[in-house]
Amino acid sequence: LTVDGTKMSKSRGTFITAHSYGQLGEWFTSGLQDWDISRDAPYFGFRIPGEKDKYFYVWLDAPIGYLASFANMCERENIDFEEFMRPDSDTELYHFIGKDIMNFHGLFWPAMLDAVGYRTPTRLFIHGFLTVDGTKMSKSRGTFITAHSYGQLGLDPDWLRYYFISKLNNHIEDVDLNTEEFVYRVNADLVNKLANIPSRIAKIVAQKFDNKLVADAPRWIDPDWDELAELYERRKFSEVTRKVMTLAEQVNRELENAKPWVLTKQDDQHIYLHQVCTSAIQSFRILIGLLKPVVPIFAKASEKYLQIPPQSWQDLAKPLPPGHKLADFAHLMNRVTMKQLKQLQQLNITD
Repeated sequence: LTVDGTKMSKSRGTFITAHSYGQLGEWFTSGLQDWDISRDAPYFGFRIPGEKDKYFYVWLDAPIGYLASFANMCERENIDFEEFMRPDSDTELYHFIGKDIMNFHGLFWPAMLDAVGYRTPTRLFIHGFLTVDGTKMSKSRGTFITAHSYGQLGLDPDWLRYYFISKLNNHIEDVDLNTEEFVYRVNADLVNKLANIPSRIAKIVAQKFDNKLVADAPRWIDPDWDELAELYERRKFSEVTRKVMTLAEQVNRELENAKPWVLTKQDDQHIYLHQVCTSAIQSFRILIGLLKPVVPIFAKASEKYLQIPPQSWQDLAKPLPPGHKLADFAHLMNRVTMKQLKQLQQLNITD
C-alpha cells in the first residue's frame, strides 16, 4: 500500500492507520451527505448574517479561527501569511485534535481550505480523551481540572507538559492524569534525575573553580540525535522522555561513581575533580536541550545558569568551550506535592 504515490511514512505524513482511515472512510462508503452548518438559537458563537435566530455551527467557524489567530499574529509580526498557506507552500502545518472531532478536521476542514485556495494540513495529530484519576472529569467529584485553575495556583506549567508528554505516543489513546503518578513522575524525573545534576556540583564549581569549565573533560553521554529527532517528528513523545531520562540516569551514575563531594577533600585530585564537574555540566546542557520543546521554562532557567544564548537542536552536539564561566547557581526546578494537587482538585469542586 502506498499513499499519494509514495511508501507510507510517518515523518512525511503519508502513514495512515486503519483505525483513523476507517473512521473517515465511513463517510464515503455510506454516501456523502450535506453538512448542516447552522444551529438554531439558543446557541453560542457567531450569528449568521441576515438571520435572526441562526448561528454558524461551532465546527464550521472554530477551524477558521485557527487561521484568523495566525493571520493576526502574522500581521503583528510582519510575517507573510500567504507563504504558509498557499497550496504549493513547503512549510509544515499541524493540527493537534481530539478523537471526537476527527471528522471535522479530517474531512470538512480540508475541503473548506481547498475550496478557498489554501493548502491543507501536513498532518493531523489525533489524541484520546483526558481522564483524572481513572474517571471522567467531574466538578462534583473534584476531577475536573482546567488550565486556568492550574495557573491560578501558580503551579509550574512544565510539570504538566512533561507529565502529558511522558504518556503520549502516536496512537489514539486516552490519557489519565493520575495525581499520585503525576507527583512521582515530576519529582523523580525532572527534579531527582535532571535538576539534581547541576545542584550536586554547583557549589564545588563555584568555590573551587570560580564557576569555570575545564578542557579534556570526558564525554559522559552520546545521544543518538537523529533517532531522538525522528521520535519527536513521529510523535513518539513518551519514547523521547524515556530515552532522555535513561541518559540522565547514566550521568547520575557517573557522579555517584566519581563522588566529587569526596574528591574536594583530596588535593591530589583537583584536576580530576574539575573534569568531573565539567562533564556533569556538559551533560546537563545536552539533556535540558533535548527536553527544551517539553519544558521551556526549565530550559530557560538552565540557559541562564549556563550563561548561554537560547539553544537550538543544532547547538547541542558542540560542547561549551574550556574556560566558559557559569552564573551563580539558582534553584532550577521545584518539587510538586500531593497537597498542591489536592488544592487544584478542590478549586474545581462545585455543589
